Amino acid sequence: MNLSNIYLTFDIDWAQDNMMEPIFEELLKRRIKSTWFVTHETPLLHIFRQYSDLVDLGIHPNFLKGSTHGESEEEILLNVAGLVPEAKVIRTHSVYQSGPLLSKIANLKSIELDSSIFLPEMSNIQPVKHLTPNGPLIRLPIFWADDYELLKPQSDWTPEQYLKEEGHKVFLFHPVHLFLNASDFCDYESYKKSRPNSSPARTGVMDFFLHLIDILDKTNVNPLFLRDVL
Repeated sequence: MNLSNIYLTFDIDWAQDNMMEPIFEELLKRRIKSTWFVTHETPLLHIFRQYSDLVDLGIHPNFLKGSTHGESEEEILLNVAGLVPEAKVIRTHSVYQSGPLLSKIANLKSIELDSSIFLPEMSNIQPVKHLTPNGPLIRLPIFWADDYELLKPQSDWTPEQYLKEEGHKVFLFHPVHLFLNASDFCDYESYKKSRPNSSPARTGVMDFFLHLIDILDKTNVNPLFLRDVL
């Protein structure tokens, strides 16, 4: 296995605190670093900040139509940056991006790294320097995402195969999928409709996550913060 350049990241996507707390407790127990992209104010942010050696906070603005973060791209960026003024990293909700938006992100000056590119399970991913009219951004693509895995006809919830790949490996998790231990999108759709899925016990996102951090723990490998690339 190639256990170098691993990053554990979480897009909190307005998740309830009770969904995030068990994830954080598992990471804290093993003293494993992680990066959390913030969408909203929550008391957990205060707790996360008490463990700055283990948790780094980024911003996760929603630029889609109907966003509660604001009406214009500029307003949305300022509002979400205000939640985490110390943030150096960004990932847009739904990996929304455009050339002009990247320039607006660079204009914030506080944000130096963007992780809004998804290259599913690609080998040899490397950070790149992206020039904009307002200055450069470092961009580090996502390697693996739980919601993408849920789309596969036959998901393989064993992390070993992905740890064989060379290059930077950014893992993206969503607290709601971890909370549900989702194995396909039916679990998520059922939850949104307030109809708990009655399917028998199955392997899913939480099993993958626990297996992955167990491997890291047993091999004494600590993932990096995304900002460590800077």
